[in-house]
Amino acid sequence: MARVLEWKRRAAAVQDEVDYFWAGARPVPGEWQRRINEQDAAIGAGGVLRESVAAHFGERYAGDAFEEWLRDLFDAPISRLRDCTVVCRAKMETAAARYSA
Repeated sequence: MARVLEWKRRAAAVQDEVDYFWAGARPVPGEWQRRINEQDAAIGAGGVLRESVAAHFGERYAGDAFEEWLRDLFDAPISRLRDCTVVCRAKMETAAARYSA
């Protein structure tokens, strides 16, 4: 569970960084790409961790409540990270047009 809490903190920090610049596209395209890379890494790590947690706790727990718990821990933050990636890609295009002119 300590690894889950660490991952959730990391995912939240990645999301917070995108939220800070949501209203504008001031960062240069490379900064948007860095954020996308961080989101991809957090999504991948979350998927691996989800499988590990499901295997470990699945030996003791099962059913709808267990699946709901897994969705709460992993699926919601991963979905939010994917949404952030969509925003970052759009912002990166806007920034590329702004800074290439």
